[in-house]
Amino acid sequence: HSRSAILSSTFIMKCLAAVVSCLLLQTLVVDSAPGGMNPYNYQIANGPRNNNTAPPFRGEYFDLIGSAITYRYSEVHWRQQTTKLPDDIISRFDNKVMAITGYEVDVVRKSKDGKSYESVPCYQHYNHHYSSTLHGKGATMIDESQNPDALEDPHSVGKKLPSWKISKEAKKAADAFSDDVAHVQMLSEGNGNEHRGSYKGFPSHFGQLLYSPTTLVEGPMMINTNKMLTDAAGTPGPSAGAPVPKSSLAPPNANYSGILECPCTTRTTKELNSYKVQLSPCSLTEVTSVGECAHAAAINGLVNISVQNVSDSGSPPGCSANFDLSSNSWTVTLNHMMNTTSACSSSSGSLRAVGEATSLLQISLDLNAASQKATITLKGPANVWFGVGFNATTMAELPYAIIVDGTGSVSERRLGSHAAGTVLKNSIVVSSNTVSGEQRTVVLQRDLKGATPDYYTFSPSTVTLNFINAIGSSSNYSYHKSRTGATMMLAQQGKPLCICRDPNSNVGSINGVNWHNPCAPYPVSDLITQNNAICSVGAYNGGLFCCRDSYILLDADQEVPPVQDTIYFRYRFYFEDYTPEQNYNLYRVWWSTEAYNNEYDVPQSSADCNNPDTPVSECQYVIKSFFKGSQMISNGYGCMGAPPCMNASRVQEQDGGKFVLIYAALHCHAPGCQYAELRDMDTGELICRNNATYGTGTTAHNEANYVVGIPPCLWGPQDGLNPAPVIRLDGNYSTTKYVNNTVGHYGVMALWQMRAAYLSDYNAVVHNSSV
Repeated sequence: HSRSAILSSTFIMKCLAAVVSCLLLQTLVVDSAPGGMNPYNYQIANGPRNNNTAPPFRGEYFDLIGSAITYRYSEVHWRQQTTKLPDDIISRFDNKVMAITGYEVDVVRKSKDGKSYESVPCYQHYNHHYSSTLHGKGATMIDESQNPDALEDPHSVGKKLPSWKISKEAKKAADAFSDDVAHVQMLSEGNGNEHRGSYKGFPSHFGQLLYSPTTLVEGPMMINTNKMLTDAAGTPGPSAGAPVPKSSLAPPNANYSGILECPCTTRTTKELNSYKVQLSPCSLTEVTSVGECAHAAAINGLVNISVQNVSDSGSPPGCSANFDLSSNSWTVTLNHMMNTTSACSSSSGSLRAVGEATSLLQISLDLNAASQKATITLKGPANVWFGVGFNATTMAELPYAIIVDGTGSVSERRLGSHAAGTVLKNSIVVSSNTVSGEQRTVVLQRDLKGATPDYYTFSPSTVTLNFINAIGSSSNYSYHKSRTGATMMLAQQGKPLCICRDPNSNVGSINGVNWHNPCAPYPVSDLITQNNAICSVGAYNGGLFCCRDSYILLDADQEVPPVQDTIYFRYRFYFEDYTPEQNYNLYRVWWSTEAYNNEYDVPQSSADCNNPDTPVSECQYVIKSFFKGSQMISNGYGCMGAPPCMNASRVQEQDGGKFVLIYAALHCHAPGCQYAELRDMDTGELICRNNATYGTGTTAHNEANYVVGIPPCLWGPQDGLNPAPVIRLDGNYSTTKYVNNTVGHYGVMALWQMRAAYLSDYNAVVHNSSV
């Protein structure tokens, strides 16, 4: 876009002094700014009389190139990086207030000659989202480790919201202008891949007020999907043929990369507090990494284990365990070949089940269907009594038990509820009873079938066996010194058992980060009622937990292409000089359709979505949230820790519990995003609807199958805009998000990122405009 511009004298002098530096243009101040840096005719979603042309950007502007981002194909870049604002801007606004009236963002790389920048296609570098801040000279970010009271960042994983220390001098100076002047301003409107084509401007008299600006702190989450860095560089299409992990949900030859959805790979280590052991292969609950397989085996009480990593059509898929009676040890195997039909242990035929567990005692079982005998080996202290009760978790279940006293004498009992119970007639043959040092080892044999119902009947088809065990403080059987329950896993001799994630488990960690994605109860969220995978760590297979900084989104057996690529964020900030009673601050307010999760899964539709006769509704996944107006500004999440936040007490006391929305932008991801609606449930009014705009070509800013823009809703007291809607703190509101689910998707988002003003400020502008 060509434009006439009056260059500042400072800029002209710099160019005359150093022509080369001006070739890499980073700072430009002009007297007018019709917009824009990006090649769009920006739109809004709610213009009056269907005129949705966005207002021109206001004031002057300066351009800024962010810090370099250098990374490999499949790598995630998600870290803070700091860029100083241009010297002339810092000098001009030293001890003054800038009113930011809008901004534009692009992702660029240097041209081949290194003298300019060019836009990067999003199918090469995917902007998952950015959460950046501009801050002034009096603001210092506090290390999250030094602030235990910091809130969890709802846009991140295992991180805290940023905290800021504002110097007394800066606060006093800023307050002299207005209590609403900020020292930190969040930049997060339309901040995902839609960022380039989504309008980010504010109506007259409103903006982001910032005292003495000095620094941009970027927080981009970028995913390198550049096929040109891989061996598939010469093949047709922007993404097809480039390596993706097995867990990718993108169809073969898709025109988008499956790694942009952050699939969990075999490099991901997930650790749950519960796993199921079963005879049949896992179904959608497969363990996918060696580390998790070893953890799952340990959780189920396996000891003396060795771990192996294979791709073998003769082994069951995922995690399995095989017990070797001769070495009294377990071999735990992670098989990456997930399409094998090899079975786990069979429950039919002549069986021999073996297993071992270590709790207070070391216990092993050999259950032989051919001989109909059970061999039981118990290892415990040599000089005090110990015992084990089978098929129970507490004494209250009155289990069958074997007791060994301090002299080695063996007896059988039916335990009482916290009582010694009844001695049973002996059915055991003691094969050996030896003492080595302080340990006694007793090998026993008895029939599999119990002599009477008071005895436990062992079965070789048992997969897991609960037991209780105890140790006394004396030789004679009496009150125990210590006791606990545990579980033994049994496998058929020579055949493996399958170890699967427990779909009901919701405690654990992913790559060492504790799981903290509790789904909100209905009606705040309906994800629980839909059994969405985001609500369970066991079912979670893709999203932010598997997509932290420096993570590689390829499987462990896939080589990472070594070639790196370097990109940058390019910004254009529009601004005005602050004038009291003419410029009012806009506050970030927020709500997520997925409530507190910040992401959710979209399961694939069971309908034939490629059939044009299939109803649209059968190929849409819909989620909804109901919330109060106060929740949009509560708990500090609205302003993302960037003070000042909108003050609910001030809203209540000064403005009767009401504030106004000025800007509302949806954030969601390609390739399934369709639209979202924000409604006032008390009046039935549709407040805002945002529709995703998709590209149609291959050039940057117009990439097919990618969301290239989402026109926001914009309100304000100026021509070309509708009046601002009033939000009540005690009002009832809803948001509904629609996604195409012809195929499934991980890590989908449905966030409303909004700007609001105090009602009294808005009314003052309306009044002054009408006088």
